[in-house]
Amino acid sequence: MAWFSKSKPDRDLQIFLSEFPSWAAIHSARLVDELQAEDTTGWAEILKNDSAKEKLSNCFIGAHFLYLRLGAEGEIATLLFGEDIFEKSLSSLPEKAKIFVALAYSLYEKNNQRGKDGMTSSLEDFYKIKINPLDACVAFVIDQEVNGSKEFSLLLGELLPTLNRLQIQQLEWLKGLTEKWSKRKS
Repeated sequence: MAWFSKSKPDRDLQIFLSEFPSWAAIHSARLVDELQAEDTTGWAEILKNDSAKEKLSNCFIGAHFLYLRLGAEGEIATLLFGEDIFEKSLSSLPEKAKIFVALAYSLYEKNNQRGKDGMTSSLEDFYKIKINPLDACVAFVIDQEVNGSKEFSLLLGELLPTLNRLQIQQLEWLKGLTEKWSKRKS
């Protein structure tokens, strides 16, 4: 039962901190490249600009943190690597990624306090699919940060498959990290 104690040794936290920031940066750059290669979206044209690519990469790094922090896997990470995992990992992110985290988290919290989320509902009505409110907030803030958009844009929906891949691949990464952690515990 010592594996799941609230007070985790620093070495457990260091396992996470030694990999998360660099993995999130590398994975984010790969997602940007994949989105740019999808010439069927409006993002391909936008990402011809190096500044837009850098902004989007920082947004994706921040999105990695948000999905990990606010998702169920965040509970697992906290149990395995310690309670200050998110505080310490946030401080290791680039400044622009931290700004994205603050903006997206603020929007997400504001929408949660209102009850029914108008932005998510608008996206769901337009695309005729169920959309996670966090996905909607992340996509909206990405569009705002990269393109300066202030309202609904078709680019939001074009981000949803990439955000889905981000989450799935992050879960796969966390699973692999957990396996490394358990081997070190043995």
